[in-house]
Amino acid sequence: MSTPDRTAALLRKIKALRAKTTAAGATEAEAMAAAEHAAHLMAEHNLTETDVARIQYRRHVIPIKDMKIDAKKAHPVGIAGAFGVEHITGCKCYGAHGRIEVVGDEVGIEIACYLIDLMHRASLRAWERERKARVALLVRSWVRTSSEPITPGIIATLKDVGNKNLREQNGATDRAARYGFLLGFCYRISQRLQQMPPARAVPSDVAEVMIGGKPEKPDMSFLEGSDRYAAGAGARAGENVPLAMGVRSNGPGGRMIGGKG
Repeated sequence: MSTPDRTAALLRKIKALRAKTTAAGATEAEAMAAAEHAAHLMAEHNLTETDVARIQYRRHVIPIKDMKIDAKKAHPVGIAGAFGVEHITGCKCYGAHGRIEVVGDEVGIEIACYLIDLMHRASLRAWERERKARVALLVRSWVRTSSEPITPGIIATLKDVGNKNLREQNGATDRAARYGFLLGFCYRISQRLQQMPPARAVPSDVAEVMIGGKPEKPDMSFLEGSDRYAAGAGARAGENVPLAMGVRSNGPGGRMIGGKG
């Protein structure tokens, strides 16, 4: 048995010893003996309370597939959506390049995967609806005010104008507008999740050990650096999205957000 496996087995033994309490049916003598044995094992193997707490949690990595987001940027779900998911599930979520890392128990991770997948898919659909709605509005305006027939060339022009209306007049690209919209959308979903009853949280020190160091957590000023018009449109869209959609499993290999959906 490897050293990590031996340590995990030892931690499970300590946890089982600690579970022998009078409330669980053990006698007072049995409970005291089990507690002393657990304390002896911890001292003998130089284990801390954080080490013991880790046994009930695990680290889960969700890969992200989104070719339209700069590889150097964390995904909006991992930035703006993380704090809402944490509130509901009790997990700790960290957005990183190309992935979202989640630390929690089995139930918490399952719910976190569901919420992250839901938020990602809903935000992409909302973005497409927003773009199409703006183009449709311009087309209707053209029909009402112009005697010229609608042609493919005119539709292409109106589409370009509609896309520009989704971003600031500072040369921002469609990709930047999309990123800002997704940030605003996920931020609003997180705010709504925070209005729900909170879950029991994973201890921060446990999560930091399992992640491999204390990660930098973004504050909410990230919205100030995004395209504020697109972010505002995303926040309005996130206000009305239902929070009861399904989640698609990718089988035994786990889930990946992105791709078709």
